[in-house]
Amino acid sequence: MAKATEQKQNSPLTMEETKLDIRDVITTTYDEDNSHGGRRNDVAMVMLRAMCMAVSAVSLLLMVTARETSMTTLYGFEFQLHAVWSLSDSLIYLVVVTSATVIYSVLQLVLSGTRLM
Repeated sequence: MAKATEQKQNSPLTMEETKLDIRDVITTTYDEDNSHGGRRNDVAMVMLRAMCMAVSAVSLLLMVTARETSMTTLYGFEFQLHAVWSLSDSLIYLVVVTSATVIYSVLQLVLSGTRLM
């Protein structure tokens, strides 16, 4: 054991332990002087939020209005099968989540738009 401590002390490679404080690492300030294209970034943010809202609304509209009908034959009898989104629990969940996404996107778009003005 004594040899191990001697080798540690005589080792040419010694590493210092450094401690970082989170206040030293994060130096972001949001003053008037620190505007790195602020208006341009805000316009881009509003455009992205508008596109997100539009895509979510289109996907919701397509899921709710989609209907599928097909014919199948079983032992010589023809059956007409109907498929809509309300027949599947997973699709009901998807419609509800997409509706929440549309509502959240509209809310964020309004907040970002008022902040931009």
